[in-house]
Amino acid sequence: GNDSGMLALRGETVYKRRVFSCPEGRVVPAAYVLIQLNMSVDFADSLRDIRAVDGVLRADLVVGPDDCIAFVESDDITQLMNTIRAIRSVNGVGKTDTRSVAEM
Repeated sequence: GNDSGMLALRGETVYKRRVFSCPEGRVVPAAYVLIQLNMSVDFADSLRDIRAVDGVLRADLVVGPDDCIAFVESDDITQLMNTIRAIRSVNGVGKTDTRSVAEM
């Protein structure tokens, strides 16, 4: 694992994972949400609304079977599920597939 919590993409720091101040140094719950958008909506509007959801650290439009990928993080699993529900309620979001981060 990366002790600093920094993640790099092409040599640039993308974001820093939060770590609870507890003896175990437990990392907060996080997930990648793969999102398929409805073709009838403006993708830029949906992306803006997804980025505005509390708990979304980053969201980007992508090319492939999914239209958008969001990285979400919360203080606990209940809050994480609420963030995912909020993403699902964004206008234009058709289907989501959530992948929880596995800490090693």
